[in-house]
Parts: sequence; structure tokens; C-alpha cells
Amino acid sequence: STQAKCASSAMIHLGRRKNANEYCGAYGHDFTFREMKWLANWLLVRGCNLLYPHAFYYSVRGPRIDERPPDVGPNSVWWPQFKAFADSTSRLCWLNTDSRHICEVAILGLNDYLPWQSAGVCFQNQIDFNYLEARHLIEDAGIDENGIRLAGMNYRVLVTEIDPPPPFVPAVAKLAEAGRLIRWTASEGDGRLLDSLAAMIDKDITTSAPEKDLRYRHLYKDGAHFYILFNEGEEAIESVISFSVKGERTFLDPESGSMHPMRDSSLTLAPHQATVVMIRPS
Repeated sequence: STQAKCASSAMIHLGRRKNANEYCGAYGHDFTFREMKWLANWLLVRGCNLLYPHAFYYSVRGPRIDERPPDVGPNSVWWPQFKAFADSTSRLCWLNTDSRHICEVAILGLNDYLPWQSAGVCFQNQIDFNYLEARHLIEDAGIDENGIRLAGMNYRVLVTEIDPPPPFVPAVAKLAEAGRLIRWTASEGDGRLLDSLAAMIDKDITTSAPEKDLRYRHLYKDGAHFYILFNEGEEAIESVISFSVKGERTFLDPESGSMHPMRDSSLTLAPHQATVVMIRPS
């Protein structure tokens, strides 16, 4: 799904503070608290910062029981655990608000279509990106030899899976001439896209082994760098991780609010676990 990145990218490029997402609705009565937490972290690591959990019912008597369940409010069996979950989402929403997103890759999209295959390659290889709606190329973005400048972002590379409509061809051609464009299709394989990106950007995080389920978001706020890290998969992640930012590193637990020094470069995440690494530059 492209929708979470769609919303957070639009927030940045349109200069808004918030992007909202209603989630959990119509999942059915078999929906679990584990799934709810996974969905929230799935949205948060992609930059959403205002979540509407669907739904809190006053009553589910009669036919209302089948009005787009589940009930995730005080009537749910997990309500005693809800406060810690709400505190966690609140802290991550705070990180995603009034912060600067550190990201150098844009994927070209249209007002009614966003590519997902190149996005998947980037997600699974810890290369963060934003979707760039094509109209920005001719309306309010600056294009030069360094890439694209828009709303405080500087994208060093534009990835396109689609042929841009005629009004945007000159802008895309200018990026190609500057060496800031990657034209790619899935038939060319993941390797070609990854090699092209490696030649044009410096990776923000690296892991000792491939971690296809690891997602991350890098933010700068209040004089510190924050990395939201989320294990989207069903297997534990145990890896050695390095960051492009150097300095004092601290683990922050979104659920408890606790913090402790990151004394080495080991990263361990249980399935569906999210954590934050804060780095204060040396």
C-alpha cells in the first residue's frame, strides 16, 4: 500500500503540520490488539502523525455489532493495555510533527497514481523516500545540478517507474541531464535500482546482513537526530547497525518512555517491535 507515504509526503510538500489516518476499520471481529499495534507502527514509521483508531462504540447492540467492526475502545478485551499503546503512538506522533525529515530520494507520482514496486525495493533495503507529485516539478520545486529542492527538502535523485505526462517532460529531462534521474522498471530487477541509488546517495543506515522487514524514518528535532526503527516482519531482527550520524546514541522505548545508552551497535527487535534511537551529534 502506498497511502501512508502518500499522506506524509503531501504533508511535507504542502507545508502542513499534520497528516491524518483513520485505521483499523472494517477488519472484523477477529481483529487483535497485536494487529492494531502493527498497523499503528506501520503508519508511524512512514510519517503519519495523527491517528484515528476506528472505532470506539457506545453500544454494539442489535445490528450495530456488524457496523464496520472491530470495537477498539473501552468495550474491547485489550482496554487495560490501551494507555501504554496510546502513549507510544503519542510519542511517535510528536516525533513526526514539527521535525525535519532526513531523506534524499523522491519517487515520481501522479495525482491519481503512485508506483509501489520501486517503493518496495527502497523499503526492504532501508532507503527512505518521499513521493513527489509531478505537478511540483513545474509549480514550486527548484531543479538544479544538486537535484530537487522543495519545502525544505533536497532530493538528490528522482526515481521514476512511469512516463511523465507531457507537461513534466522538460523538468524530468533537466534532472536526467544533471545525473539526478533513475528510470527503472521492475523487469530490470532490484539490483539495478540499488546499484544506481548507491552511486548517487550515501546510505543513512546499514545493517550487517539484509533485513527486508526493517523499516526506518530519520528525523531531526530539538537539536538531535531520531531514528524510528520498526520490525514489520514475523521473525526477530538481530543485526549490527550503523548510522550516518555520529554522536552519543540512546535507545528510547516509545511504549514505556524509558531510555538507556546504546553502548554498542547491536540492534535486536522482536517481531512487530518499534524503538527509537536518538543521536546527539558529537
